[in-house]
Amino acid sequence: MTYRILSLDGGGSRALIPVSILQRLLDKQPNFLNHVNLIAGTSTSGITALILASADTPEQGLETARELWIQGKKLFAESSKVPATADFEFNAKNAIESIKSIKSIESIKSITSARELWNMGKKALTMNKLRGMTALTGACAYFSQDDLEATLHEIFEDKTIADLNHKILIPAINLGTEEDEHWAPSIIHNLDNRFNSLSLVEVALRVAAMPILFPSHSEHIDAALLTNNPALTAVAQILEDNAATMDEMRILSIGTGENPITLHGSDPDLGYAGWMMDPKLPLAMMQAIIETNSQLTDYQCKQIFTGLRYHRLNPKLGRPWLMHEHKAQFIVEAADIAEDTPLDSTADWLNQVGWNEAQPATHSKRRRSGS
Repeated sequence: MTYRILSLDGGGSRALIPVSILQRLLDKQPNFLNHVNLIAGTSTSGITALILASADTPEQGLETARELWIQGKKLFAESSKVPATADFEFNAKNAIESIKSIKSIESIKSITSARELWNMGKKALTMNKLRGMTALTGACAYFSQDDLEATLHEIFEDKTIADLNHKILIPAINLGTEEDEHWAPSIIHNLDNRFNSLSLVEVALRVAAMPILFPSHSEHIDAALLTNNPALTAVAQILEDNAATMDEMRILSIGTGENPITLHGSDPDLGYAGWMMDPKLPLAMMQAIIETNSQLTDYQCKQIFTGLRYHRLNPKLGRPWLMHEHKAQFIVEAADIAEDTPLDSTADWLNQVGWNEAQPATHSKRRRSGS
């Protein structure tokens, strides 16, 4: 029996690319999403996976995901820009008012440590439009998750992992707890019942929490630095749960674009300022890790799943795409990239492996035993 895995790379503001590609594939291969046994997604594509798995139909899921990621500029405010002089003056006034407000609530006399004083000042300086200016000092993340969280509640309401119509796998990184004091991968899935009570909003906020760009959520962060292409992570979890053998698996892996970013010509003796704070290529180290771990997973899958068992579709981007960029024109670019991506080889592969020949896998909440 064939076990079909749809794997979606993370990509921040490029999340619209795999969504738009899936819509075009659905136009070419009606019902192909109904035959997917498991959807794996990292970072923003983890949220896309949740949307697809919770929707009544694939068409509805893709439309919801498309509407979500078109809002990129709204969800991830452009607070990483250096404020203009007028904005700085406005923000300074806001800071004073914020501090006065906190002072009226929390008496200065109650402060017993430098840490409390720091936390109080940080609370004031990360409110409203002050976050972007404060983030430039390194004192807080660039973006708040408030708008994203509100939108996710509108989409998922109070649904949990147990309510999903599809099998999913979404990686995150656990930063550790009092009981278990070490960092570890956290592979959220519904191949068994261990995560059934987790709300979909909770899962989505965990996997969207990219370090530096967003605050951590419930002691979890985005796993893009670990497994931006989640294909092999999905394979490992499926094997652990005896859901399928490796010979039964067919993997369709869709990326968020081959990014033409390089440090060619840079000073070879870079310190943390060069690797993380270069104005032309900010967060270069994180970009390098995310882009190359996707490529490494692709290489590994091609060596392990020979023949027709694995197919990768990853369009080329026309320009460097920085991970913190969320501008309106980039949403248009993402849609154009997906529209211009050739799909014939992928459609041929779906036909060759008989993707649509078996009984549809959608809406099956029963755990499949290995065969």
